[in-house]
Amino acid sequence: MPHPDGGTKPIFQTRHSFAQALETVSNRNAGVKFLSSTDHSTTARIGNTDSGTPAIAFRQGKHGGNVCQSCWGFTYSCSGTRISQGVRGLDDSLD
Repeated sequence: MPHPDGGTKPIFQTRHSFAQALETVSNRNAGVKFLSSTDHSTTARIGNTDSGTPAIAFRQGKHGGNVCQSCWGFTYSCSGTRISQGVRGLDDSLD
């Protein structure tokens, strides 16, 4: 479950809100394929946190992470996973 302050700093600016990203990802059955900010092929799909909060799940090969509204725009997720490369890549792909 997200802690009150969301993810762990540093914070970075996104061009799209979590709600916009969630809507885009949820409208695509196969998820959204994009390049992460580190140039890795990544897929974003809809998921949920352990508490049932909507989340976007990133997968890069065997690796991945989840981002919820509370940690969108943070470098690390609420659970401590580095998510900035996925969030930045997805955010850039929404244009």
